[in-house]
Amino acid sequence: MKPIDLENAILIALRRCGGQAGSDGATVGRLHRLLAQGYAKTPSWRDVATTVIRLGRMGLVRLVGEETIGEDCHPLYALSPAGVRAAHTARIQQHNAGVLNEEVDHGCA
Repeated sequence: MKPIDLENAILIALRRCGGQAGSDGATVGRLHRLLAQGYAKTPSWRDVATTVIRLGRMGLVRLVGEETIGEDCHPLYALSPAGVRAAHTARIQQHNAGVLNEEVDHGCA
């Protein structure tokens, strides 16, 4: 999976999960599981984490809280207003390319 495809998939996954400012958001682990369900070739957990950080530096994703899993705290990420627009654009592009239903149309579990 190319980096731009992974970025778009993460933006779409956050959008579909309600991962927008003011909502709960999603952890990197949850995003990785969602992408594993929706893609034939699953990106590694490290690739997902690196891409989320890169999207944060671009101003598309922001840290909105943390979730405690066992004794560990995992950051929750959500889309910024710019990320919402970018996710919408990515979804339209993938829909027009004909890959939305086959690879990217994953839901939230």
